[in-house]
Amino acid sequence: MNVLIAPDKFKGSLKASEVARAIGEGIQSSHPEFKIRKFPLADGGEGSAGIIAEVLGAEIHDVKVRDPLRRHITAPFYYSPSSKTAIIEMATASGYELLTVEERNPHLTSSHGTGDLIIAAAATGAEKIVLFVGGSATNDGSAGMLHALGFTFPAGSERIMPNGGNLIEVSSIIPPDFTLPKLIIAHDVTNPLLGESGATYVYGPQKGALEGDLSGLERGMSHFSKIVEVASGKSLSSIPGMGAAGGIALGLVGFYDAQLVRGFDLIADTVSLKRHIEWADQVISGEGRIDDQSREGKVVGEVVKLCNNLNKPLILFCGLNEGYETASKVICLEDHAVSTYESMNKTYPLLVKLASELVP
Repeated sequence: MNVLIAPDKFKGSLKASEVARAIGEGIQSSHPEFKIRKFPLADGGEGSAGIIAEVLGAEIHDVKVRDPLRRHITAPFYYSPSSKTAIIEMATASGYELLTVEERNPHLTSSHGTGDLIIAAAATGAEKIVLFVGGSATNDGSAGMLHALGFTFPAGSERIMPNGGNLIEVSSIIPPDFTLPKLIIAHDVTNPLLGESGATYVYGPQKGALEGDLSGLERGMSHFSKIVEVASGKSLSSIPGMGAAGGIALGLVGFYDAQLVRGFDLIADTVSLKRHIEWADQVISGEGRIDDQSREGKVVGEVVKLCNNLNKPLILFCGLNEGYETASKVICLEDHAVSTYESMNKTYPLLVKLASELVP
């Protein structure tokens, strides 16, 4: 039997590669005769850059950048000399996991560090930069990143260092004499920039914004987006995906004609996922929590669609299933663990055990 193992990460427990390894180990222990292929997946969020980098044979580069509160840290990007492609994960420089819960505040956080990574990637001679944008701590409409790239922001008679809280003060934008290679922004959501389904109202709270902060942040984002649209001559705010990562695409699409793509599609094409599903007699996928969002461009929902279209049986592993209904078999770790603590902290051996008991 040909078995394809293609999971997302179990956030807070295991990387996607570790999930795939655990499931493969379990299956192989019971069915050593099975042929197994393991392809860890991601949807554009954390872990995406490493998957693409491995396929392209890219080298890792560590550079000094600013974190979301502008403190000096070291963050990586990848570069493939053969394809002249640089791969960046925004979360490594501007991610909320770089901050303590108490430090998360979208009034203060900045995407400056993502701009630092873009500059370093361009300096390698890359002809293409792929930017994965999930997991950001910011809601600054790309202003901090643009500042790192050399843009200046007059506010009356002064110039400011922009963040999510002072966008309302910006009166204009002055671009630098600085060009970038082709830019591809891989996102994991389709939200527009503004409104009830936009960056601020949907994602602001998880970045530390209180309910009373949201209207002010939204006013700043709306004000700043109009300035970017005037300076770039483009209508931007209603583009699907523009609300990802606190509006990081706003300046890159506006000033550098960046292309917005779905992260899952980019990764699936790179690893030839459809071809491997066609090869398989049994497909196994999963993620830490399966819920209604899983169907919206996330790994599990997209693998379900592909398997349905190709008439392939699918088994899903998850830590927690919050009501996502699918015709696929779902194996939930919490149903087999003595506690949530065990399912979160002994995920690897649980996956090995449950996978060894499968009868595909």
